[in-house]
Amino acid sequence: MKARSLVVAALAGLAMLAAPQAMAQEQPHADQPAATAAGQCYQNFTVNNKGAYVMWFQMQTKGGVETSWTGSFPVAQSRTIDMGRAEIAEGTQVRVHAKAAAGMDFYSGYVTFCKNGYTKTWDAYGTTFNAWLEDA
Repeated sequence: MKARSLVVAALAGLAMLAAPQAMAQEQPHADQPAATAAGQCYQNFTVNNKGAYVMWFQMQTKGGVETSWTGSFPVAQSRTIDMGRAEIAEGTQVRVHAKAAAGMDFYSGYVTFCKNGYTKTWDAYGTTFNAWLEDA
């Protein structure tokens, strides 16, 4: 019985440690509009190139609709796509479709698009043939 109590206490402690980190990930800036009732959504999409390659990206819906590609950009630079004028319905799931020059295509997970001024940012890492995106 004592061992079970220790396990329960340890799990409760881990949950307390994880909670503030999860809450901190999606906090908007003070000057950004409130999130939609359904949850967080974004209008602008930024990729910071922290990889060892030149890259470019576009936004892509689950239905296959794509924005124009950004121009190419090297390490230590960023590009942003503002979808505020896109003819895509608010609430649509979108993701980054990125390309490393002379290398591979790579993708983010899907996030929700809406016209609210929020910006979602990813960092691109890796090398030409082993590139990936992480939430910034």
